[in-house]
Amino acid sequence: MDAPTMIHSLRLQLLDLLYSQWKENLFSAQWWFIVAVMTVAYTLWWKYVEKRRLLEILLFGCFIAVSRTVMEDAGVSAGF
Repeated sequence: MDAPTMIHSLRLQLLDLLYSQWKENLFSAQWWFIVAVMTVAYTLWWKYVEKRRLLEILLFGCFIAVSRTVMEDAGVSAGF
């Protein structure tokens, strides 16, 4: 078996494993706990955020998220 065919078959096996794990964990108790924590966190954030500065706060959060993603990609590419 040549290398590209082997890589393709291994990727298909990995996809099957990830899909079965995803189906197993969906709507589990841990999944509902994460949904509840996120709902509470966003509700509290919305209650306490300064509504008049909402645009600046969201833009700053987007800047931090993009910066973190770029730094993470650089670290993964460097092998850290």
